Amino acid sequence: MARGQANFEVDNLKPSFKYITAFDYGGFTNEYMVWCNMIYLAVMTRRIPILGPLLPLELHLGAGGNTIDFGEIFDLPRLSEAIQTPILQWSDVKKAPYNSPLDYKKDDTESGAETDFIGCWSLWPTINKNEKEPYESGLPWFLHLGLWILIYVVVTGIVWTPTPSWIKLTKGDDFTASLSALAKMLLPESRQLFLHTPEARAGVTYDDIPEDISAQLYPDDQLACFDILYW
Repeated sequence: MARGQANFEVDNLKPSFKYITAFDYGGFTNEYMVWCNMIYLAVMTRRIPILGPLLPLELHLGAGGNTIDFGEIFDLPRLSEAIQTPILQWSDVKKAPYNSPLDYKKDDTESGAETDFIGCWSLWPTINKNEKEPYESGLPWFLHLGLWILIYVVVTGIVWTPTPSWIKLTKGDDFTASLSALAKMLLPESRQLFLHTPEARAGVTYDDIPEDISAQLYPDDQLACFDILYW
């Protein structure tokens, strides 16, 4: 993972722990499903979930709304105690314009957030045979992860590796992934075996990211991240 020198506090996370995150998907109900699946997968893999904020999509709340952290809606300490797992939010991890009006068509340069690069898992093309690229999300742009071109939340510049085909729950046309298979994929031995296969090396890599960086950006082991965990 290539990180900014000043403000990517992932470097301060405990090296003896592993973490997991996933990017946003639609409105509140869909994002709630992402949060639930992420937390469940975190418990299964003994990782600490990092929950993203709820972003004000124009289709749902209109332009100019503020971001909302998970902890502003739900009792985070109570949930953490109940599942015996620490829970973090991206506001604990990286600088960004949290709790501020959000404009997707404006590149924020005053928040103090620097650009960082990260390798992630792409689940969307694996579960949806009609898709070839990762699911487009506004959260990586909001967090300044990668090099971004803003055209109605269409972004480029992050390195993704597709998840293996065996994580799909069924062979039909549904979009459902198996959480137990994803948990197996995140095991160190499974991860290493898959990353050395032709299937993994045929992953999506955008040209805008410098070659010397993209060549090193396999999915991060300490911080496992996904384009989507709704399905």
